[in-house]
Amino acid sequence: MASIEKRGKNLFRLVVEAGYDAKNKRIKRTKTIRIEDEKLLKTTRKLANYLEVQLHQFKQEVLAGEYIAPEKIIFRDFAEEFMNKVVTKRYSVTTIELYKNHLKNHINPVFGHKRLDQIKSKQIVDYIDQLGHTGARKDKKRGGLSDRIILDSYRVLKSLFKVATKE
Repeated sequence: MASIEKRGKNLFRLVVEAGYDAKNKRIKRTKTIRIEDEKLLKTTRKLANYLEVQLHQFKQEVLAGEYIAPEKIIFRDFAEEFMNKVVTKRYSVTTIELYKNHLKNHINPVFGHKRLDQIKSKQIVDYIDQLGHTGARKDKKRGGLSDRIILDSYRVLKSLFKVATKE
């Protein structure tokens, strides 16, 4: 069963049931949608059609097992799900290895223990800045990491947070 709930002027919650847990309680997955288009909000039929399409897509995502619940998840756990459910399906083998290496060597040591919702943009900016400073290298050589490694780390984080924000 799936439903749409109005939560405010331009907010709607999509609810999809994903079976039952061990205690025979229904498992519900929810997703909130914010609609910024004023024209869409004023036309009832177009709004209903748009929400039905969004609900259908969300239901397919949940049933396919691609939905990542936005609970108070730890960054390391989300990164693992992100690798399994997104990266391995979309990217080549070399890109998958690049993502794994950056997560293991650079990103998880800094953000892995934090809750995903507690990581702020300033922390990410500071992290990217620190990669260029002395002491960021694991081999203890002088200087920071190369511009290429910094850019790749940024791309991994950007991709991961894009999916996290979408969810």
